Amino acid sequence: QFKFCIDITYEQVPLDDYTFWAVAFFNDKGEEVDRQDADVGEIKRLKNDPEEYCKIWRWFETDDKIVKWRVWPHSEEHGFVDPIEGDIG
Repeated sequence: QFKFCIDITYEQVPLDDYTFWAVAFFNDKGEEVDRQDADVGEIKRLKNDPEEYCKIWRWFETDDKIVKWRVWPHSEEHGFVDPIEGDIG
């Protein structure tokens, strides 16, 4: 099982009208292996964290080598905004 926490600062997600965040993980071939979107309820919880940054926990079954994550926020007013990406050691 693959388990990972994506850390995102509030400055990276400044809008207040997100409809969802597409949360995806990619293997070493560049293929999307898993996607579990954050809905409005989860986003609200993430943006009210006492440590003042978003901790997005995801886990899933895979035999692939997971090397990258992407959070792609969708705003009611602006549609998809710039995706936030990171490498996984």
